[in-house]
Amino acid sequence: MDRLLLANAPTLMGDTKLVASASSDVTAASEIPHSARRGRTVLRWTFSLALIAGLLWLAARTVDLHAFGEALRAADLRFVALASLVAVTLCMIPCSMRLWLLVRPLPTPKAGVGFWSMTSIYLASSAAHHLLPAPAAEVLRTVHLKRRYGYTVGGLVAAQVVEKVIDALGLGLEIGVVAAVATLPAAMGYSLYLFAVAGAGGAIAVMVIGWRYQARERADGYGLMHQVRGFLGTLHEGMYLLRSPRIWAYSLVCSFVNDFANAATVGLALAAVGVALPIPSWFIIVLVARLAGLLPSTPGQFGVVEAGLVIAMGVLGVDHGRALAVAILYHLAHFVPVTAIGLWELRRQWREVS
Repeated sequence: MDRLLLANAPTLMGDTKLVASASSDVTAASEIPHSARRGRTVLRWTFSLALIAGLLWLAARTVDLHAFGEALRAADLRFVALASLVAVTLCMIPCSMRLWLLVRPLPTPKAGVGFWSMTSIYLASSAAHHLLPAPAAEVLRTVHLKRRYGYTVGGLVAAQVVEKVIDALGLGLEIGVVAAVATLPAAMGYSLYLFAVAGAGGAIAVMVIGWRYQARERADGYGLMHQVRGFLGTLHEGMYLLRSPRIWAYSLVCSFVNDFANAATVGLALAAVGVALPIPSWFIIVLVARLAGLLPSTPGQFGVVEAGLVIAMGVLGVDHGRALAVAILYHLAHFVPVTAIGLWELRRQWREVS
């Protein structure tokens, strides 16, 4: 596979020209006026606090707190422990392998990052994602890979943009299969078909646009159209640097393994509370958790993810008290081990750099 990656990598000089323009987008945030950045921060926290207050009010009105407490007390923590093990291994390792596959072809004057080193970086950045506002994970990965291994900022941004596109494509395909085989309420079935078409079709459309996009001289600015042009330019560069079909196929397989493992942790959290749902429903819960995690909220997305899962499981026939218990156990099974191991890896990396 190494020969394949090297054979499809452009020359260092050509890559330097390609990623130079992408680097300007990474530093564009520093050119945004202070008042605009401050306004975005205030808006983000106002929205987050209002959302959390609304969720607490909704929980107090709809969740049977006695049933919730009983479900937590009776939960079989062996299933939660197994879910934690799956989360930190079968969920995280395919994600780090996907990013490693996408970073390996990038030009660097130093020795490229190894797979286990990338896994360490991915765990550390995931801990940052859990504890800090977005995009802490992407920033930490980019800074560490640049300083330690010499990759260009533009190339790393391009690889991570392509990673998001592949992730969306994989999830869209999976949800399409779930909508086709599962017995669901009509409204939910139509919604899943719509998401599958929008997710997979949107990802394919973005890939086509990114491949055909002709980058122009990028003027200074920070408006919406400037950001769109910058995104398309970066995606185009990533599509060129990572144009090997085999790299895309391997990366898509990694996304499938991650999503199947994530669905397994949902099944284990359900089993811990004694709730039985068919396997296709596990993927629906994963989808809702992923979508809820996109909303701007507190670090770790606590509250938002639980609310989304309670609503989804309510539609699937689970009472809200037990659904909240499942949601909290599922969230903790991912949050606690990944954050703990990620912080350990981050501390170790700092020691090595210093």
